[in-house]
Amino acid sequence: MLRTRFLPGLLTAGSLTAILLSTAHAQCPECPGSIVASDPPSGTVDARQPHELFDASALLGIGDASEPVIIDIGVFGVDPSCWSLCETDDGGNAPNSIVSVADNGDGTYMLVLSRPITAAAVTTISYLGDDSSVQFISHPSNANADGFSTAVDIIDLIDYLNNIASPPMESTAPTWIVVEPSVDQIFCA
Repeated sequence: MLRTRFLPGLLTAGSLTAILLSTAHAQCPECPGSIVASDPPSGTVDARQPHELFDASALLGIGDASEPVIIDIGVFGVDPSCWSLCETDDGGNAPNSIVSVADNGDGTYMLVLSRPITAAAVTTISYLGDDSSVQFISHPSNANADGFSTAVDIIDLIDYLNNIASPPMESTAPTWIVVEPSVDQIFCA
C-alpha cells in the first residue's frame, strides 16, 4: 500500500506536469484502532472565547495546554504521528497543528494543539488508522447554537446561568454549518 500526496506541477509546452510523492507503507506508522469517543465530544460548538486575565489577545480554549482534547481509540501504544489536524480557516493566524500527543496508557490520548481551535472555523482531528475523526467548531457568542451571534444569545445565556432554560444538547441543536470534503481539501492540502 502506498500513501500518496499530489502536488501541482508546472505548465510546460502546453501540458500540465505533476509530481507524485510516494512513501512505502513500511515508512508509515501502524495505527490500530478507531476513535470511540472524545472529550469534548465530537460536534461540540464552543461559544466561549476565553483568554488570560488582563490579556484578551492570549486566547485559551479547546486544544490548548489548559484544555487538551482527549480521544479514546481503545488501543494504547500508538505512534504520535497517527494523528492529523485540519481547520477550514486559520483566522489570520499561523496554521494550527498538534504539538503533543500523550498516551494515557488506557487507550485514551491527550492531544495539545499549537493554539486553541480557530474561531468561525471547523477543526477536524483525524486518526490515520481508519480515517475516523472528531470535529469541533468555535463560534464565539453563539450560546444557543442557532448559527448566529445576536442579542438573543445574551438572553439565552442568562437563562442558562439562572437555570431557567437548558443549553441545547447535541441531539437537539440545529446544524448550522456543513463542511463538504472539498472544503477540507482546499484548506488542508
